[in-house]
Amino acid sequence: MESKEAFYFYKEGHTSSIDKVLKQIDEEKINIGRSLGYEIEPFEDIFQSYYKGRCAETDDINEMINSNLCYRNVLSPSSMKSRFIIEDIKYGLVLMSSIGERFNIKTPIIDSIINISSVLNGSDYMSEGITLDKLGF
Repeated sequence: MESKEAFYFYKEGHTSSIDKVLKQIDEEKINIGRSLGYEIEPFEDIFQSYYKGRCAETDDINEMINSNLCYRNVLSPSSMKSRFIIEDIKYGLVLMSSIGERFNIKTPIIDSIINISSVLNGSDYMSEGITLDKLGF
């Protein structure tokens, strides 16, 4: 993204290494739900349900995302401060980390993504993001 040269965000930017991180985040999310008595659908099932008929029917996340017709021409953001990064972290990952912390559920990969992104963007997403306390819980 910092090269300033546009690339296809999903088709070229989503790789099997990214899948490994995505899968770990998904496992932490599922573990949070399970620890609180909820069954959370895995990413692959949610994606297949939402994009039914617009992506390959497979368990391979990379193939699923790269075959998605809706993502075909999406270009990369030009900055790490893109909404693709900031919104997912501040309003998704920080909340999951907050829930994990409150109920003593470990979220090491989620926390790592928050911390690394905070350093890259010169922000403190843990304090800026949505937490259980900010929601009044």
